[in-house]
Amino acid sequence: MWFDSIPELAEFLLEEQPKAYEYEEEDAATYRAAMTPIVEQLKAEGFSETLRNELNKVAKLAYVVDWWGHFDEIVQAKTEFAQDIVSGFLDAEAPRAIQPDEMDDFLEYLLTCGC
Repeated sequence: MWFDSIPELAEFLLEEQPKAYEYEEEDAATYRAAMTPIVEQLKAEGFSETLRNELNKVAKLAYVVDWWGHFDEIVQAKTEFAQDIVSGFLDAEAPRAIQPDEMDDFLEYLLTCGC
């Protein structure tokens, strides 16, 4: 999933995820109480692996966030996760940054790749 801003992501995590996974009211309240300090720290400090791991502990059985970050990290193939996505798009073992003339096709790929 892609979000325009960290506050938009935070709102989604707090409000939409419990609905998507059909949490009972009590479970949703427990989830939100545990998730609130995480999203507040996310809004204040930005993305970190430590915070992502904390989020995954709260989300546990419902979902897992394998990666989070800025779109440019994916386009530049800066992480192993990004390299896997770019390699799939390029159908190549050695990933490289997405070129400007490839961006439209790459965006389409991201919509359909299930990554």
